[in-house]
Amino acid sequence: MAHIERVHWRHDGQALYLGGSDGKGRGGIFEYEFATKRTQPLIAEIGGPPKGYEFYPQAKGFVYLDGDAYRDEKRQPANPFPANIEAITEWLPSPKALFGIRGDQLIRFSPEGQRQYKLPGNRQPGASISPDGITIAITAGRESQEIWSLDLGGFRAARVSKRAAAPARFRTVIGEP
Repeated sequence: MAHIERVHWRHDGQALYLGGSDGKGRGGIFEYEFATKRTQPLIAEIGGPPKGYEFYPQAKGFVYLDGDAYRDEKRQPANPFPANIEAITEWLPSPKALFGIRGDQLIRFSPEGQRQYKLPGNRQPGASISPDGITIAITAGRESQEIWSLDLGGFRAARVSKRAAAPARFRTVIGEP
């Protein structure tokens, strides 16, 4: 690859999707497979965008922005966003579902439908999903900052850390008696 602008994991964890351009004048979306250590073009063409397309991983495959239209990995028209997305402030794609955060709700969008889960009421902006897609870390707290961990398997929340007396220090509370 001559230039890589974006990188996302493939849903099975066996490859990476890359947005950028290769040394052959093609721009678009490429796939790097770990087993073969090879990069191949998926949606790429000569004269394509040198920074690649803006694209979003899905439960399987991806959706990319082609001009003003969204398309899937088969180049068919697609909508990357599920219904009922009003006021979603953060998106968290995982290998099995797409999660969105709206206020104090975590919403799981999957082929089976939607489920909502209550988040701590003092949640602050800032969330990240683990590379294995099992845990979400979120920030919470008004006067003191906390980090919460949400297990996506059982949707259990646990406080990971809280602010100690010194502002820049955190102490772990997992495993304490």
